Amino acid sequence: MQEHHDKQMQGLEEIHWQELDSKEILRFGNIIAKAFKWFPILREMLWIEKLCRLFGFTEEMTDKLVHEKETLVCSGKIYSEEHKRKFHIKNDTFEIEKNK
Repeated sequence: MQEHHDKQMQGLEEIHWQELDSKEILRFGNIIAKAFKWFPILREMLWIEKLCRLFGFTEEMTDKLVHEKETLVCSGKIYSEEHKRKFHIKNDTFEIEKNK
């Protein structure tokens, strides 16, 4: 009986944690939706950050581009999601510009 009771309690505990996780995910989703509404540029900045990761940029390089708005000059290989392959670059310039 004790073993059966322990299994039931474990099952209930797992259900409880899943419900808490679902509520947290929903709460964070609502916060992110508000942030996108209040700060429309946030969505674009996150997209740029994702592209930088796909290119193979480090976090520091991405921070310089997005936050510090610096121009980067890079050599090496970058990955193109569009072409699904790497390209060799030499002294190429990367910067973020507003789309007019």
